[in-house]
Parts: sequence; C-alpha cells; structure tokens
Amino acid sequence: MTKLLPLLLVFSLLFVSSCKVEDKQENSQWRGQNRDGVYNEKGLLKQWPEAGPELLWSFEGLGEGHTS
Repeated sequence: MTKLLPLLLVFSLLFVSSCKVEDKQENSQWRGQNRDGVYNEKGLLKQWPEAGPELLWSFEGLGEGHTS
C-alpha cells in the first residue's frame, strides 16, 4: 500500500498536467456566444450553389435518432 500511493500520485499529476486548458472557448454556449444562432464567421457564401454544398462525409446504419 505504501508503494502504491506515490505511484498513484505520480500518474495523477501526469494526467492532470497533460490536460489542455484554454482561456476562451469560441462556442461554449448553445447556438453560439449569445445563444441566438448568430455566428460572426468571415468568408461565408452569400448564396448556396445550385446543387448544394459538397458532401464531406456520410454514415449508414446509425439507426433512428430522437431530439428535443
């Protein structure tokens, strides 16, 4: 038991020191900074292309989902 405690302390300190801490989160609130769904991003499209945006990824077999 006496050998286990220092080892546990060392691993705990290594784990805590490896965690990334940030001062500011860009989207820390639901629907953006002011919770209104407005994002202050730059360089967005004024109008969508006729065929829509390019599909980046898809997944099949996810199952039925539910939301509020």
